[in-house]
This record gives sequence, C-alpha cells and structure tokens, in this order.
Amino acid sequence: MKAPSKKKKRTKTKPIGKMADELMAEGIKTFASRRKLYGNSYVRHAEVMKGFFPKGVTLKTELDFVRYSILNLIIIKIGRYTRDFNKPHQDSVHDGGVYSFVLEELDQFAHDPSLWEKWKKYTELDLAKRTKKKK
Repeated sequence: MKAPSKKKKRTKTKPIGKMADELMAEGIKTFASRRKLYGNSYVRHAEVMKGFFPKGVTLKTELDFVRYSILNLIIIKIGRYTRDFNKPHQDSVHDGGVYSFVLEELDQFAHDPSLWEKWKKYTELDLAKRTKKKK
C-alpha cells in the first residue's frame, strides 16, 4: 500500500502592486470621466497659449522652462474655473493664486541667472533642514 501523497495546495499569490492591464483599464476610466467633464480642454488650452504668444515663445534656460510651466498651470486653473462659471471651482482659484506667487518668486531671477542658481541651492538646503526636523 502506498503512503498518501502530500500535495501542497496551490494558492494564488497576488502580485505586489497592479498589473499593467489593470493600470490601463483604470486610465481609460479616468480619461473617459475627465473627457465628459472637461471635453477637449487640451485643444482649447493650446489655442489660449497661442493667443498669448502669437509669435511663438523661445525657452532656452532652465528658468525659462520653469516659468513657462508655472504660467501653463495658472492658465489651466483659470480654464477649469471658467468651465462652469455659475458653479465656481474654488480649488482652482486657490491653486491659481498660489501659482501666481510662485511665478512672481521666479520672475525675480529672470534678469540674473546667478541669483537663480543661488536660490536653487538655498531651497535645496532649506528643504533638507525642514525634512530633518520632521523626522
């Protein structure tokens, strides 16, 4: 007589994190819901930016790109706010205000790139200090 075999039960192990197909499915759902809400706002945004810069815009330095990025965020927030003017989107107003002050801070360095480099080093050190204090 044979001894009963001891087969291990196979258990399905769930991988850590989500699989690519799950992430894509979530992305499609998000895109569809945002499209219903905002339509093709990215096309309208491009039209607005072209209106601000009818001759184009030249970005050469890191600071140029940072300032342009912040300006884009301000315009995006204004666009969200105007999407439904009768139901104001307060979060967009607040974000736009914050980004405006960030842009003002950055504009201080537009005339002197050496100040930009000093500011970056200062903010990196300041952030490192703040991070250490929180631990």
